[in-house]
Amino acid sequence: MKQLMLGHRGQTSRLDGPVRTPVGWTVRPCATAQRPAVRHSRAIADPTLPSDRRTPAMSDRTGKTDGRSRDHASAVHIPKATGPSILLCLLAACIQIPAPQHPAPKAGPGIAVSSGTVSVDASKVPVVTGTCRAGDVVSRSGSGWGCEPPTPGPKGDTGETGPQGPAGGSVASEPVSEGDSHCPFGGTKLTAGGADTYVCNGAPGQKGAQGSQGPQGNPGDQGPPGASVVATPLDAGDSHCAYGGSQFVTGQVTTYACNGAPGPQGDAGTPCDASAIADMQNTLTTLQGTAAALQTTIASQETRLATLEANLCPPGWSATTVSEPNFKGPICTKQVSGSTDEMVKVGDYWIDRFEMSTCGSGSMGDASGNGYGTTAVGCSVSGVMPTTSITWFQAAQMCANAGKTLCTNQEWQIAVSGTPDPGASDGSGGACNTQSNGPRNTGLGTNCRSTFGAEDMIGNLWEWTSDWHQAGVLWMTSDGQSATPWPSGYGSDATWNINGRTSSNPAPYTDGLPAAGVRGGSCACGSMAGAFSVLWRDAPSGKMWDRGARCCIGGE
Repeated sequence: MKQLMLGHRGQTSRLDGPVRTPVGWTVRPCATAQRPAVRHSRAIADPTLPSDRRTPAMSDRTGKTDGRSRDHASAVHIPKATGPSILLCLLAACIQIPAPQHPAPKAGPGIAVSSGTVSVDASKVPVVTGTCRAGDVVSRSGSGWGCEPPTPGPKGDTGETGPQGPAGGSVASEPVSEGDSHCPFGGTKLTAGGADTYVCNGAPGQKGAQGSQGPQGNPGDQGPPGASVVATPLDAGDSHCAYGGSQFVTGQVTTYACNGAPGPQGDAGTPCDASAIADMQNTLTTLQGTAAALQTTIASQETRLATLEANLCPPGWSATTVSEPNFKGPICTKQVSGSTDEMVKVGDYWIDRFEMSTCGSGSMGDASGNGYGTTAVGCSVSGVMPTTSITWFQAAQMCANAGKTLCTNQEWQIAVSGTPDPGASDGSGGACNTQSNGPRNTGLGTNCRSTFGAEDMIGNLWEWTSDWHQAGVLWMTSDGQSATPWPSGYGSDATWNINGRTSSNPAPYTDGLPAAGVRGGSCACGSMAGAFSVLWRDAPSGKMWDRGARCCIGGE
């Protein structure tokens, strides 16, 4: 049953104006605070409603009814069908129109329904104009009307759970090999409810690039020991080896190595001649004697070699083989106060390889140079400035502190043999330093080396020798400094004051003092320096800037 409700809005005793009820509708007052609402209704023929829902009767909320009075604010109520509805508020009255769903409302006088929209005609329904959607509330606002959606009703109860659906069919799976007509590269066949489905492998991709080598694996476990082999000799006539041989048993395996059959017998030899046999015996005896003699010679040579090896260097020194131009023999070395002392072998004695320098921190002794208190050790060390301005006494003491002696004039002369004499030279290119501003470091005379390997024996510094000479009366000049050259064949090497005065520190020249020999010349001698240069002008107490020394071991 559909009802149109016209209700009084906000008033209790009077209306704002007359309310016109649509033709065919029943009007009754709406409820107020002072007066219960009176509803009038009428049955609307709605073929979409079942007969039991068509309600012609009308009643108010108090159970009373009255006639069609237009003197009161009235309402016509349309029970809501399933779905939303529209409430039209006309002045002080409301019209609620159900939505066109479940079932759709029927058109009536002044009301048109089209596509879910309800239209109210002002000529048929006074003072009502406009169009609202089903379920909207139409209310007055000033001089016009507006639509508002109604408040939704409460949520309905949840329906019952439906019955369990039937179980799905099982799927059977089986692999498919390569070459199958459905899957050329293999795959899987799936069977469900009599239908076959194939899941095929793709074609193999291209071969990838060679990967880098992996790390070395750990060593494998030690394998079990091999079976031992037992060998047994077999005599001739054995069932396995008719001519004898060997039987080898390894675990449960037995093998045989058999001798071959003997070859045919050779022809008979020629009878021996007795004289030939005697000759052979004599020859054998001779050879045996020769072999014994050779053995004796070898033993002798080994003894000599051992003696030579033992004499390569002085006791306590080590031999070091070198390969340098213009040099033969090994170098003998010894550590002294952190420095390497070097000597070379000359015949049956040894001489310092370089001009003497000082090893360690010893003292030079008394200021007079008499050698008393001289604790400095004389060494032959490469790469240092040689010791200069020393007396013969200091030089001799320094050699003794190193276990050596000053070389004799003869030892010095033999050791200088083979040294290249450049004449006047500043020492460039390793040549002898005979004409320069001063002495140079040791080890730079690579082209001023004797046959035995001693360096700078010509030039650089005059070198004290152990020999003393008796000076006589003035023989040549009053100053004793005149030089006398050697005869032809000795170059321009000179001698000084063989029979004259001596100089001490460095002048004046004094009669009656002995002279100690110095050899080789210095960096101030020019071409007069050489292997035959000898000066007998200095007293052993002399001390000059270009005087040095060289030590020896062994010899005289």
